[in-house]
Amino acid sequence: MQAVSRSFRAIVLLAATLAAALMMQGCGGGGGGAAPASIAPAAPGATSPVVVPPPATPNQVSVTGQATYELVPINRFTGGLDYAAIVDRPARGVTVQAISGSTVLASAIANEQGNFTITLPINTAYFLRMRAEVVSSSGPAGAVLAAVSVKDNTAQDALWVVDGALSQSGTANTSNSIAAGSGWNGTRYTAGARAAGPFAALDTVYAAFKYLVQTDPAIRFPPLTLFWSPNNTTARSSTDDFSTGEIGGTFFLESVRNGETSRAIYLLGRQDDDTDEYDSALIAHEVGHYLQSVFSKDHSLGGSHSGGDKLDMTVAFSEGWATAWSSMARGSPEYFDSFGARQARGFSFSVLSTPTDSQRGWYREDSVYSSIYALFQGHGFAPIWQALTGPMAKTQQALATIFSFADAIRGVGSAGSAAVSASLNQILAGQNIFAGSAADAFGQGETNNGARASNLPVYESLAFNAAAPACFAVDNKTDKSINKLGMVKYYRITLSAAQAGLRTVTANFSTGRDLDFEVFQNGNLVATATADSQGLNSESASVNLSAGEVIIRVSDFVTTNPPVSPLCATMTLR
Repeated sequence: MQAVSRSFRAIVLLAATLAAALMMQGCGGGGGGAAPASIAPAAPGATSPVVVPPPATPNQVSVTGQATYELVPINRFTGGLDYAAIVDRPARGVTVQAISGSTVLASAIANEQGNFTITLPINTAYFLRMRAEVVSSSGPAGAVLAAVSVKDNTAQDALWVVDGALSQSGTANTSNSIAAGSGWNGTRYTAGARAAGPFAALDTVYAAFKYLVQTDPAIRFPPLTLFWSPNNTTARSSTDDFSTGEIGGTFFLESVRNGETSRAIYLLGRQDDDTDEYDSALIAHEVGHYLQSVFSKDHSLGGSHSGGDKLDMTVAFSEGWATAWSSMARGSPEYFDSFGARQARGFSFSVLSTPTDSQRGWYREDSVYSSIYALFQGHGFAPIWQALTGPMAKTQQALATIFSFADAIRGVGSAGSAAVSASLNQILAGQNIFAGSAADAFGQGETNNGARASNLPVYESLAFNAAAPACFAVDNKTDKSINKLGMVKYYRITLSAAQAGLRTVTANFSTGRDLDFEVFQNGNLVATATADSQGLNSESASVNLSAGEVIIRVSDFVTTNPPVSPLCATMTLR
């Protein structure tokens, strides 16, 4: 079974700003009743329409219509896209504008059926523009779906839009709809005519948010940008310059610059390579990363992954949660991802397919997502969300793993929590994850070592001003990836009041290795030590620490392949 191998979490935070180009316009082409046209975003510096109120005169007419897009569904037998089954879907929550020249005469928000009504002056030439955004729209139960937009990272982050044909408002109420077509001509996508893609991706996010509102009606969603382009390819830029379209895969990225946080999902779009705009399971998976980032805590190392991998425990939980969320939000246990020539290939799996091999455990994303989904089947989504947004977000000292999730479930205190905890314990035991009476957020009592004794305990104990060994696996490191089991070590130490203050954390290898480490308190990152040069044998950082629990995560960046001995470093906090 293969999992989301083309989806990955970013490991580093970009220094560059995700430019806010909300008002940058593109000219769109539609399918259905809209006049075909190019949908390529306009050149940078294009004049933005100026919004003006309707004239204060009775000489007005109402224009009603429907905003739609063409959805290309998944072929359940091949996993690829099924162009023979294209259907029209409402573009829910999008902004529809009526534009005359460079002036926005009126705008409206499409409802759940995609319907909208705008008021225009009589006898006025105008065209409709459908914007790939949902901005401050009142959603179900009054929730605000704030600033979700789809932009082209290869056109200076221009917003994707679709423009309809030039029309006349006339002197009587009338109708005028706008549609985004897929651009498929029977054998391939027509150049510049893939208007539906951004709206399909946007609607997946809209549906996922709508599902969450049912559990948390007061929720408010911080801005989220989807970056999609027909140029986005599985090739990866060596400089992380995503303006070229070389993004490597579909992924979620949280970026921080000057104290401002931006959150984005980058989506593949290159035909005959990998297009993800219609892969709702994958997009909803990335939304799961967004939700964990915003409303809980996500300590994942990121990186590539697939279903059978033995992963670092923070990666296994983050990816497992996101896949389980995708199925819960979409109302389907089936996960599809299309790719390849003519988008005709794909892979699929079901989160109901509980892994049964001897290597299942706390380090497997499939063990995590099958466990969370099984809990959902028995007790619904509410206790899962309460655990993520309650103890995991606010009180836990441990990093986000299946252990901390289970401990949070046991402590949420909602009605029936004893039954929920009992169910989860039984589910985890079936996945070779310790769930006995001594189980806690730090994985105490775990006996499943993933076929290597050095993988336990889950967290090593560290004494103040005393060296502790940090030993790493060799055979998991052949791809030089740090996100596999055995490539990361976790330490915990409880500082007394006398030991608090400015302290030094040091990691040492005797030769030939490159260590990085991070220091956490209250689940928050408080210090890092990294080296850009290979072969550096020591890392050190000074950090102000308060009394209480301290977590240190040490990663081994190997500099040779295969790795050289020795395999063990020493860690000290003094």
